[in-house]
Amino acid sequence: MLHYSRRKAFAAAIFGGLENPIGILIGGLVIGLLEQVFGIINSNIKEGITFLTVLLILAIRPSGLMGRKEIKKV
Repeated sequence: MLHYSRRKAFAAAIFGGLENPIGILIGGLVIGLLEQVFGIINSNIKEGITFLTVLLILAIRPSGLMGRKEIKKV
């Protein structure tokens, strides 16, 4: 059970952005809310929805939901 919670915490950190503690908090709340909503509908897809959401966020914003984009000047 300990490994399960570590995976969820890491997913929340990636979802919110690793550099922003508020983003990590929001990411954890969103992931928890999604799990509860989809857990009511079908408990088998609950964990899959979490990782699908993380993959979609990373495809749209690679730095996370509230992460900063790094601008390099040449």
